[in-house]
Amino acid sequence: MRLPSWLQALGALVITLLVIFLGMNTGPFDFMPGDIFRVIVGQEIDHETVLLNMRLPRVILALITGAILTLGGFFMQALVKNPLADPYIMGISTGAGFGVNLLIVGLIPVASLTLFTYPLFAFLGGMVSLILVLALGYSAIQEDSGRFLVAGIAVSSLFTALTGLLIYEFTSDDNIRQILFWSFGSLNRASWEAVSVTLVFLFTGWGFGLAWGNRLDVLILGDQQARTLGMNVTVAKLAILGVTVFMVAGSIAFTGPIGFVGMMLPHFSRAFNGVNHRRNLVSGPLLGGCYLALCDVIGRAVHPVGNLPIGIVTAILGVPFFLYLLYSGKGKL
Repeated sequence: MRLPSWLQALGALVITLLVIFLGMNTGPFDFMPGDIFRVIVGQEIDHETVLLNMRLPRVILALITGAILTLGGFFMQALVKNPLADPYIMGISTGAGFGVNLLIVGLIPVASLTLFTYPLFAFLGGMVSLILVLALGYSAIQEDSGRFLVAGIAVSSLFTALTGLLIYEFTSDDNIRQILFWSFGSLNRASWEAVSVTLVFLFTGWGFGLAWGNRLDVLILGDQQARTLGMNVTVAKLAILGVTVFMVAGSIAFTGPIGFVGMMLPHFSRAFNGVNHRRNLVSGPLLGGCYLALCDVIGRAVHPVGNLPIGIVTAILGVPFFLYLLYSGKGKL
């Protein structure tokens, strides 16, 4: 069912505003709807710091991160022509998360932490993961093959195991809770600074996707057809991988690895827009952002004080959808 563009835009705006309202009104402090409106228009209320400096940046960071993961899902699924692919399954998220974990446990000494330290180590971890995936499946990247996806799954499992080894061998009692909570995906480090940095990664990936929308459409047709139309398939795939690592690692640096968002949301977007990437890359990231923000609302509603890690919520919701795609016969783009 393909909805008119104006109706999709209106629906996205309404849903986004509703999600922001729910996110700002979920937590141990209760606020009236009028309180939220007064804060937005600049009036002072009791505990306004909770709304402005804790809940609002948390919601905005969830919207941005969900959009980035959805973009990464579109890119990975076009790359390997498999609807089960996403940055998490392909090993990018776990590799980036491992890079940050090395920093958290103190195995890599850093003189001082800045706003860009975590994104830098996340990017380096993601690049190491990408290099391993390419080493294992380089021949597969040049042809229509599921081996590249299998290589990603193997690398993802490797970094998951290495993260477990870090926790078991090198994590002290002081930071074991921090690294465990962060490894499951969390928005507790949300701040306006994190929002400003992740916006850079979002707009980089979004701009790339809109500019390369036609190329992504051609890639889905198959590598041979893409070459026939004059595309350098290997270079195109490497460019897609590089941009995906850059933007996904940048968001993971502040949230930890979050799975299944990049796999699920492209399917929901295609249900409204078909397979055209330019249309999907406008509405899809908006859907992904709202979805992740709603998952965060669910996590905070279930566990208001400690906040249930958002990665646990996305996994609980994502695994049934994964199995549905796997066994329903709809695992094709």
